[in-house]
Amino acid sequence: MMMKVARFHGFGGPDVLQVERVDLPQPGRGEVAIAVHVCGLNHIDVDIREGISRLPIELPHTPGGDISGEIEAIGPGVDGDWALGDRVVVFDHASVGDGRGGLAERVIWPAARLVRLPPGLSHEAAAAAGITFATAHNTLLRRGRLSAGETVLVHSVSAGVGLAAAQVAKHHGARVIGTTSSADKIARLGGLELDAVLDYTRDDVAAEVRRLTGGRGADLVFDHLGGEAFGVGLAALKPRGRVVVIGGHAGEVVPLDLVALFREEKEIIGATRFERDDLVAVLGEVATGGLRPIIHRTFSLDEARAAMEELESRRHVGKVLVSCTSASGS
Repeated sequence: MMMKVARFHGFGGPDVLQVERVDLPQPGRGEVAIAVHVCGLNHIDVDIREGISRLPIELPHTPGGDISGEIEAIGPGVDGDWALGDRVVVFDHASVGDGRGGLAERVIWPAARLVRLPPGLSHEAAAAAGITFATAHNTLLRRGRLSAGETVLVHSVSAGVGLAAAQVAKHHGARVIGTTSSADKIARLGGLELDAVLDYTRDDVAAEVRRLTGGRGADLVFDHLGGEAFGVGLAALKPRGRVVVIGGHAGEVVPLDLVALFREEKEIIGATRFERDDLVAVLGEVATGGLRPIIHRTFSLDEARAAMEELESRRHVGKVLVSCTSASGS
């Protein structure tokens, strides 16, 4: 039996991603086979495909870290808590390492690395929320030590993880100031009820943050960009404030004024990934309506390359998804 998979055999632009037919994989000991319903893409998928992720990547590689689907086969030695038809997401960043991401009709996954979907939560919402919302939850609450009433600056709030961070911060009682790149995106963010949204292509973001906070500055900065945004975030931060860095797509090496850093006792905190309880918490909050992932567009598996191009275009507001629901083995 065969299945479809979107993968690449060498690094490069979107054109290296090809939809192929391969043998239907079978679960081994401690593993299950998941019929993938929906897979969400993240910017790490672009970095990996381009060969700039600084991660050890096996080829061929299948992108897609946010995997939501149903168990359709169970290998020997799997805990009896799992059954055929169980609705699950994977607890892992599937796009890292061994190449078995979610742009496929079936994936094989260790049963110990699964999380059950709450009742009523759709596969689309689960795939849109998983990595971005769980990462934001860990970054803001555990690493950033966010408290209710604090002001958070979220860079590029229209991106998937930026949207997630803004919602998680608001959900936990923070005041949120976001940045984005156009008036159109600002208008499309209106439903999130952010306290302020700044156009970083026109506004002096640090000065505006100080103005909006009565001269104090932000308590916490959520930085998933790096590059120039890192310096802007530090300048917008109040004395003894914290900036949490979880990415560097806009620049991985940045200048740093150590005198300003130590005189104002500002903290720079690194964060990456998330814990199981972060994922369980955000899926529960999405299921009950406390958090609301925004879906930009859903592509078919045959359109995987177009989905990747849409992600790279930065036109999107919210999550880019791929539906993989063709019957496995067809």
